[in-house]
Amino acid sequence: MTTYARWPGDTGYRPLVSLGDVQIDGVTHHRHPNGGGLVAETATAESTAFVGVAARVYGDAWVSGDAWVYGDARVYGD
Repeated sequence: MTTYARWPGDTGYRPLVSLGDVQIDGVTHHRHPNGGGLVAETATAESTAFVGVAARVYGDAWVSGDAWVYGDARVYGD
């Protein structure tokens, strides 16, 4: 099972259930490869960015570079 990070540098944890793709308000969200947070199919989060397992990027948002999105942060909009 995959290990997810809650913040940059976290050694992570292994959830009791599989954390795969989910539907929220009719939009598919996938797990970000760097941190395991949710990224909507309408949004972009580059692989160099960190999106922690409790964070979410959605709408038309774009997260790039070395950005850190963690905790219960939400990034959305245009």
